[in-house]
Amino acid sequence: MSRVTVRLPDSLHQQLTALAREENISINQFLVFALTQYVMQPSGWIELGRDDADRQRANFEALRRQLREGTPTDNLEALAARETGEPDPFLLTASGLQLRALLDRALTERLTGQSAEQPDPI
Repeated sequence: MSRVTVRLPDSLHQQLTALAREENISINQFLVFALTQYVMQPSGWIELGRDDADRQRANFEALRRQLREGTPTDNLEALAARETGEPDPFLLTASGLQLRALLDRALTERLTGQSAEQPDPI
């Protein structure tokens, strides 16, 4: 892993700190995420409006509550019924597809309580 030192205006540093705090992650994690998003977008950064972000967060929290309280069958039905959108471009790369396969398998195992017994895709 590489290390980069960046000089930032104080105001930008404060904004990044606030954004990272909202996501409960470090500034470093936030910057890696933001830069990855920027690099993976063919036309650069795509802005998500605050209302859209708030709606997505509320939907995600509602789904998390439903999954915590439901049976495995209820959980699979809730996941099948959830709103979907265009996948992040990273998820279409070889590494992204491998990561997605691992996450899907782990989620299925957790929801069903059964091991998928498949080799890791990595």
